[in-house]
Amino acid sequence: MTPVIDYLENRTTAFHIGLNCVLVLILGIIDFSTVHEISFGLFYLIPVSLVAWFLTSSTRVITWFIIALVWLIGDVKAGPMSNNQLPSYWNAIGGFVFLGVVALVLSALRGAYQHEKDLARTDPVTEALNARALYELTHREIVRARRYDHPLTLAYMDIDNFKAVNDKYGHVVGDQLLKTVTDVARSSLRETDSVARIGGDEFAILLPETGNEVAQIVINKVQRTLLEEMEKYGWSVTFSIGVVTCLSAPAAVTDVVQWGDDLVYAAKNSGKNTVRYNIVAAESAALEQSH
Repeated sequence: MTPVIDYLENRTTAFHIGLNCVLVLILGIIDFSTVHEISFGLFYLIPVSLVAWFLTSSTRVITWFIIALVWLIGDVKAGPMSNNQLPSYWNAIGGFVFLGVVALVLSALRGAYQHEKDLARTDPVTEALNARALYELTHREIVRARRYDHPLTLAYMDIDNFKAVNDKYGHVVGDQLLKTVTDVARSSLRETDSVARIGGDEFAILLPETGNEVAQIVINKVQRTLLEEMEKYGWSVTFSIGVVTCLSAPAAVTDVVQWGDDLVYAAKNSGKNTVRYNIVAAESAALEQSH
Protein backbone atom coordinates (compact mmCIF):
# COMPACT_ATOMS: atom_id res chain seq x y z
CA MET A 1 0.00 0.00 0.00
CA THR A 2 2.89 2.34 0.76
CA PRO A 3 4.09 2.58 -2.88
CA VAL A 4 0.58 3.64 -3.88
CA ILE A 5 0.50 6.33 -1.18
CA ASP A 6 3.99 7.51 -2.11
CA TYR A 7 2.92 7.70 -5.75
CA LEU A 8 -0.20 9.72 -4.91
CA GLU A 9 1.70 12.06 -2.59
CA ASN A 10 4.06 12.96 -5.44
CA ARG A 11 1.22 13.84 -7.82
CA THR A 12 0.12 17.39 -8.53
CA THR A 13 -3.07 19.06 -7.33
CA ALA A 14 -4.43 18.96 -10.87
CA PHE A 15 -3.91 15.19 -10.96
CA HIS A 16 -5.87 14.67 -7.73
CA ILE A 17 -8.68 16.95 -8.82
CA GLY A 18 -8.90 15.09 -12.14
CA LEU A 19 -8.81 11.69 -10.44
CA ASN A 20 -11.58 12.64 -8.04
CA CYS A 21 -13.70 14.13 -10.82
CA VAL A 22 -13.44 10.86 -12.76
CA LEU A 23 -14.37 8.79 -9.69
CA VAL A 24 -17.32 11.04 -8.85
CA LEU A 25 -18.48 11.04 -12.47
CA ILE A 26 -18.48 7.24 -12.53
CA LEU A 27 -20.28 7.02 -9.18
CA GLY A 28 -22.77 9.68 -10.23
CA ILE A 29 -23.65 7.89 -13.48
CA ILE A 30 -24.11 4.59 -11.64
CA ASP A 31 -26.11 6.29 -8.89
CA PHE A 32 -28.43 8.05 -11.33
CA SER A 33 -29.08 4.89 -13.32
CA THR A 34 -29.92 2.55 -10.44
CA VAL A 35 -32.97 2.20 -8.28
CA HIS A 36 -33.22 3.70 -4.83
CA GLU A 37 -32.95 0.30 -3.13
CA ILE A 38 -29.36 -0.03 -4.32
CA SER A 39 -27.20 2.48 -2.45
CA PHE A 40 -23.74 3.57 -3.54
CA GLY A 41 -23.35 6.10 -0.75
CA LEU A 42 -20.42 4.38 0.93
CA PHE A 43 -18.43 4.43 -2.31
CA TYR A 44 -18.39 8.23 -2.19
CA LEU A 45 -16.08 7.87 0.82
CA ILE A 46 -13.28 6.92 -1.60
CA PRO A 47 -13.03 10.29 -3.41
CA VAL A 48 -13.83 12.14 -0.16
CA SER A 49 -10.93 10.38 1.57
CA LEU A 50 -8.58 11.18 -1.31
CA VAL A 51 -9.65 14.82 -1.23
CA ALA A 52 -9.19 15.13 2.54
CA TRP A 53 -5.78 13.46 2.49
CA PHE A 54 -4.05 14.78 -0.61
CA LEU A 55 -5.52 18.18 -1.48
CA THR A 56 -4.75 21.54 0.10
CA SER A 57 -7.38 23.31 2.19
CA SER A 58 -8.45 25.74 -0.55
CA THR A 59 -9.19 23.06 -3.15
CA ARG A 60 -10.34 20.52 -0.56
CA VAL A 61 -13.52 22.39 0.38
CA ILE A 62 -14.60 22.97 -3.23
CA THR A 63 -13.92 19.39 -4.31
CA TRP A 64 -15.61 17.93 -1.24
CA PHE A 65 -18.68 20.09 -1.88
CA ILE A 66 -18.91 18.83 -5.46
CA ILE A 67 -18.62 15.19 -4.33
CA ALA A 68 -21.23 15.61 -1.60
CA LEU A 69 -23.53 17.50 -3.98
CA VAL A 70 -23.37 14.67 -6.54
CA TRP A 71 -24.33 12.18 -3.83
CA LEU A 72 -27.14 14.44 -2.64
CA ILE A 73 -28.53 14.92 -6.16
CA GLY A 74 -28.23 11.21 -6.89
CA ASP A 75 -30.10 10.34 -3.72
CA VAL A 76 -32.87 12.83 -4.39
CA LYS A 77 -33.18 11.97 -8.09
CA ALA A 78 -33.56 8.29 -7.28
CA GLY A 79 -36.92 9.16 -5.76
CA PRO A 80 -38.46 8.30 -2.40
CA MET A 81 -38.60 4.74 -1.12
CA SER A 82 -42.23 5.34 -0.05
CA ASN A 83 -44.97 7.87 -0.51
CA ASN A 84 -43.49 9.89 2.33
CA GLN A 85 -40.62 11.89 0.81
CA LEU A 86 -39.40 13.34 4.12
CA PRO A 87 -37.23 10.33 5.17
CA SER A 88 -35.57 10.27 1.75
CA TYR A 89 -34.67 13.94 1.90
CA TRP A 90 -33.55 13.54 5.49
CA ASN A 91 -31.27 10.62 4.55
CA ALA A 92 -29.86 12.55 1.60
CA ILE A 93 -29.05 15.60 3.71
CA GLY A 94 -27.67 13.35 6.45
CA GLY A 95 -25.36 11.72 3.93
CA PHE A 96 -24.23 15.15 2.74
CA VAL A 97 -23.33 16.13 6.30
CA PHE A 98 -21.74 12.75 6.97
CA LEU A 99 -19.33 13.21 4.06
CA GLY A 100 -18.40 16.62 5.44
CA VAL A 101 -17.65 15.19 8.88
CA VAL A 102 -15.52 12.43 7.38
CA ALA A 103 -13.61 15.00 5.33
CA LEU A 104 -12.96 17.17 8.40
CA VAL A 105 -11.77 14.22 10.51
CA LEU A 106 -9.44 12.94 7.79
CA SER A 107 -8.11 16.46 7.19
CA ALA A 108 -7.29 16.80 10.88
CA LEU A 109 -5.55 13.42 10.87
CA ARG A 110 -3.62 14.40 7.75
CA GLY A 111 -2.49 17.63 9.41
CA ALA A 112 -1.30 15.77 12.51
CA TYR A 113 0.48 13.17 10.38
CA GLN A 114 2.19 15.83 8.28
CA HIS A 115 3.28 17.71 11.42
CA GLU A 116 4.88 14.58 12.88
CA LYS A 117 6.47 13.79 9.53
CA ASP A 118 7.95 17.29 9.32
CA LEU A 119 9.34 17.02 12.87
CA ALA A 120 11.01 13.72 11.98
CA ARG A 121 12.70 15.38 8.99
CA THR A 122 13.66 18.70 10.60
CA ASP A 123 16.63 19.70 12.74
CA PRO A 124 15.18 21.11 16.00
CA VAL A 125 17.84 23.82 16.44
CA THR A 126 18.01 25.35 12.98
CA GLU A 127 14.71 24.17 11.44
CA ALA A 128 16.74 23.04 8.44
CA LEU A 129 16.30 19.55 7.06
CA ASN A 130 18.08 16.82 8.99
CA ALA A 131 20.38 14.11 7.61
CA ARG A 132 17.50 11.68 7.06
CA ALA A 133 15.58 14.21 4.98
CA LEU A 134 18.72 15.06 3.00
CA TYR A 135 19.23 11.41 2.06
CA GLU A 136 15.58 11.10 1.00
CA LEU A 137 15.73 14.23 -1.15
CA THR A 138 19.07 13.31 -2.69
CA HIS A 139 17.80 9.84 -3.56
CA ARG A 140 14.74 11.39 -5.19
CA GLU A 141 16.89 13.81 -7.19
CA ILE A 142 19.21 11.00 -8.29
CA VAL A 143 16.20 9.13 -9.66
CA ARG A 144 15.08 12.28 -11.51
CA ALA A 145 18.59 12.95 -12.79
CA ARG A 146 18.80 9.41 -14.13
CA ARG A 147 15.41 9.69 -15.82
CA TYR A 148 15.89 13.11 -17.42
CA ASP A 149 19.69 13.14 -17.75
CA HIS A 150 20.11 16.25 -15.59
CA PRO A 151 23.21 17.20 -13.58
CA LEU A 152 23.08 17.23 -9.79
CA THR A 153 25.18 19.18 -7.29
CA LEU A 154 25.68 18.61 -3.57
CA ALA A 155 27.70 21.02 -1.41
CA TYR A 156 29.06 20.05 2.00
CA MET A 157 29.90 22.89 4.36
CA ASP A 158 31.80 22.88 7.65
CA ILE A 159 31.94 25.90 10.01
CA ASP A 160 35.57 26.62 10.79
CA ASN A 161 36.33 27.45 14.46
CA PHE A 162 32.74 26.89 15.57
CA LYS A 163 33.87 25.14 18.74
CA ALA A 164 35.83 28.23 19.82
CA VAL A 165 32.72 30.41 19.52
CA ASN A 166 30.64 27.82 21.33
CA ASP A 167 33.15 27.60 24.18
CA LYS A 168 33.56 31.37 24.46
CA TYR A 169 29.91 32.49 24.27
CA GLY A 170 27.99 29.37 25.26
CA HIS A 171 25.55 27.05 23.55
CA VAL A 172 22.80 29.66 23.27
CA VAL A 173 24.97 31.83 21.04
CA GLY A 174 26.24 28.72 19.26
CA ASP A 175 22.67 27.71 18.43
CA GLN A 176 21.95 31.26 17.25
CA LEU A 177 24.96 31.05 14.95
CA LEU A 178 23.74 27.74 13.48
CA LYS A 179 20.26 29.17 12.96
CA THR A 180 21.74 32.25 11.28
CA VAL A 181 23.78 30.07 8.93
CA THR A 182 20.59 28.24 7.91
CA ASP A 183 18.59 31.41 7.35
CA VAL A 184 21.33 33.17 5.39
CA ALA A 185 21.99 30.12 3.22
CA ARG A 186 18.29 29.77 2.44
CA SER A 187 18.01 33.42 1.49
CA SER A 188 20.84 32.99 -1.02
CA LEU A 189 19.36 29.91 -2.71
CA ARG A 190 16.55 29.15 -5.12
CA GLU A 191 13.22 27.71 -4.00
CA THR A 192 14.16 24.35 -5.50
CA ASP A 193 17.37 24.12 -3.44
CA SER A 194 17.53 22.62 0.04
CA VAL A 195 19.62 23.22 3.18
CA ALA A 196 20.23 20.47 5.71
CA ARG A 197 22.13 20.27 8.97
CA ILE A 198 23.86 16.91 9.01
CA GLY A 199 26.05 17.23 12.09
CA GLY A 200 27.13 19.55 14.88
CA ASP A 201 28.62 22.24 12.64
CA GLU A 202 28.16 20.56 9.28
CA PHE A 203 25.61 21.48 6.63
CA ALA A 204 24.72 20.30 3.16
CA ILE A 205 23.14 22.15 0.26
CA LEU A 206 21.36 20.20 -2.44
CA LEU A 207 21.17 21.88 -5.86
CA PRO A 208 18.94 19.89 -8.25
CA GLU A 209 19.44 20.20 -12.00
CA THR A 210 22.58 22.28 -11.44
CA GLY A 211 25.85 22.03 -13.34
CA ASN A 212 29.30 23.09 -12.18
CA GLU A 213 29.26 26.65 -13.56
CA VAL A 214 25.96 27.57 -11.91
CA ALA A 215 26.99 25.75 -8.73
CA GLN A 216 30.12 27.90 -8.45
CA ILE A 217 28.06 31.10 -8.74
CA VAL A 218 25.54 29.91 -6.16
CA ILE A 219 27.99 28.54 -3.61
CA ASN A 220 30.38 31.49 -3.88
CA LYS A 221 27.42 33.77 -3.19
CA VAL A 222 26.42 31.66 -0.18
CA GLN A 223 29.94 31.73 1.26
CA ARG A 224 30.32 35.47 0.70
CA THR A 225 26.95 36.27 2.27
CA LEU A 226 27.67 34.03 5.24
CA LEU A 227 31.03 35.67 5.91
CA GLU A 228 29.43 39.12 5.79
CA GLU A 229 26.75 38.04 8.27
CA MET A 230 29.27 36.46 10.64
CA GLU A 231 31.24 39.71 10.63
CA LYS A 232 28.13 41.66 11.62
CA TYR A 233 27.73 39.52 14.73
CA GLY A 234 31.45 39.50 15.51
CA TRP A 235 31.66 35.72 15.20
CA SER A 236 35.17 34.73 14.08
CA VAL A 237 34.17 31.75 11.99
CA THR A 238 34.71 30.91 8.33
CA PHE A 239 33.38 28.19 6.01
CA SER A 240 35.10 25.29 4.31
CA ILE A 241 32.96 23.93 1.50
CA GLY A 242 33.20 20.95 -0.81
CA VAL A 243 31.03 20.95 -3.93
CA VAL A 244 30.56 17.85 -6.07
CA THR A 245 28.68 18.05 -9.36
CA CYS A 246 27.48 14.83 -10.96
CA LEU A 247 26.98 15.25 -14.70
CA SER A 248 25.16 11.92 -14.69
CA ALA A 249 23.30 10.28 -11.83
CA PRO A 250 25.55 8.58 -9.25
CA ALA A 251 24.90 4.97 -8.34
CA ALA A 252 23.84 5.75 -4.77
CA VAL A 253 23.30 8.57 -2.29
CA THR A 254 26.22 7.36 -0.19
CA ASP A 255 28.58 7.93 -3.12
CA VAL A 256 27.81 11.61 -3.60
CA VAL A 257 27.71 12.17 0.17
CA GLN A 258 31.15 10.60 0.58
CA TRP A 259 32.56 12.69 -2.27
CA GLY A 260 31.26 15.86 -0.65
CA ASP A 261 32.66 14.87 2.74
CA ASP A 262 36.10 14.18 1.22
CA LEU A 263 36.09 17.60 -0.42
CA VAL A 264 35.37 19.35 2.87
CA TYR A 265 38.24 17.45 4.47
CA ALA A 266 40.55 18.61 1.67
CA ALA A 267 39.31 22.20 1.99
CA LYS A 268 40.02 22.29 5.74
CA ASN A 269 43.46 20.79 5.26
CA SER A 270 44.32 23.43 2.67
CA GLY A 271 43.91 26.30 5.15
CA LYS A 272 40.15 26.49 5.78
CA ASN A 273 37.73 29.10 4.41
CA THR A 274 38.10 27.62 0.92
CA VAL A 275 35.81 25.98 -1.58
CA ARG A 276 36.73 22.82 -3.48
CA TYR A 277 34.79 21.99 -6.66
CA ASN A 278 34.82 18.51 -8.16
CA ILE A 279 33.06 17.04 -11.18
CA VAL A 280 31.94 13.46 -11.72
CA ALA A 281 31.44 12.82 -15.42
CA ALA A 282 30.00 9.33 -14.99
CA GLU A 283 29.12 6.89 -12.22
CA SER A 284 32.47 5.15 -12.41
CA ALA A 285 34.61 8.19 -13.33
CA ALA A 286 37.29 9.59 -11.10
CA LEU A 287 36.87 13.04 -9.67
CA GLU A 288 38.41 15.97 -11.53
CA GLN A 289 39.32 18.51 -8.90
CA SER A 290 39.28 22.28 -9.26
CA HIS A 291 39.58 25.13 -6.81
